Amino acid sequence: MKILVIRLSSMGDIILTTPVLRCIKQQVEGAEVHCLVKTPFVSLLDRSPFVDRVHTYGEKMETLARLNREKFDYVVDLQNNHRSRLMCRLLRCKRSVVKKEDFARWLLVVTKHNFIKHPSVVNRYMDAARPLGVVNDGGPLNLYYEPQTDNEQQRQPYVAIACGAQHGTKRIPPKQMQYLIGSIQGQIVLLGDKQDRYRIANDGVHLTPNVLNLCGKTSMEQLMQWVDKATVVISGDTGIMHMAAAFQKDLVVIWGGTTPLFGFAPYGVEARNCEVDLWCRPCSRLGKRKCPQHTLRCFEDLPWQQIVNYVNARIQA
Repeated sequence: MKILVIRLSSMGDIILTTPVLRCIKQQVEGAEVHCLVKTPFVSLLDRSPFVDRVHTYGEKMETLARLNREKFDYVVDLQNNHRSRLMCRLLRCKRSVVKKEDFARWLLVVTKHNFIKHPSVVNRYMDAARPLGVVNDGGPLNLYYEPQTDNEQQRQPYVAIACGAQHGTKRIPPKQMQYLIGSIQGQIVLLGDKQDRYRIANDGVHLTPNVLNLCGKTSMEQLMQWVDKATVVISGDTGIMHMAAAFQKDLVVIWGGTTPLFGFAPYGVEARNCEVDLWCRPCSRLGKRKCPQHTLRCFEDLPWQQIVNYVNARIQA
C-alpha cells in the first residue's frame, strides 16, 4: 500500500509527525511511506528507516504531476491548509485529514479556559491515520542524521540555547538571554538562524569567551548533531525544542506568550517546563511580534535564578 503523508512545514511540526510515520510503516501491512515537505526540511526525514521517499513541495502543477506518477493508494493530510487540501483533491485517492482544533485554541486565548481534547498534537496526527488501522505505539519522536566531522567542543559538556523563534512572544528576550550567558557556568552554544545572529548583534547581547555562536552557521544535520550532543538544551516554544525531545535531551522550555496546553509541549520526555500564570497568557495561538501588554511579564516574571541553578547543577554533574 503506497501512502503519502503531507506536512509541508515547519521544523517542529514535521518532527511531531515522526511517531505517525513509524506507526504507519510498522502497523500497515506492506506500507510504502512517502512524505511531502518543503525543501528546507527534507533532511529531517530522508534518513528515517520509516520513510521510503521524501518529496519536496515546489510549483503546484510540477509537484502534482510528480506525485500523480506515484499512484498513491491513500493520503494522510497532516497540514490541512488550502494547499494541502487542493493537493489531496487533485490526487484523487482516499484520504484523511488532521483536525487542528483551531476553534478550541482560539477559545483558550480568548476565555483562558481549555476546551482542547488532545494533550498533544501527536494524538491529533494519530487520529488522522486511524482509518489505516494505526494506533499510537507510545514511542518517542524519531530523528536520524549522518554524523558530521568530529568536533572537539562536542566532547565537552555544553548547554545549547535556542536563541530564536518566528514570533517575538515566543523568543527569549535579550535581557534574559544576557542573564543566561552571564550566569551559566560552562560552555554555551547558541543555535538558531541568520535572523537570530542579526538580533543578537543588534540587541546588544554581549558574548563571553565561553559562548560559541552558531546561529546561521549550521546545516540541518549539523544542527541535529549539536542538539544531540548537548548536555542540556534551553529553548522557547520552537522547532529546536522538539528536536531536543526527539534526542531525549535534558530539556528546559521557556514558555512566553504561548502555552503547552495548545498541544505542542515536548513529546515523550520529562521536560522542565517554565511558565508563569498570568491573566494575559496565552496571548495568541501562534505567537505575536510584540507583547500586547508591552511588558513581556511572561518572561520577566520567570524564576531565572532557579533555571540557572538547575542548568549549572546538570552541566557540572
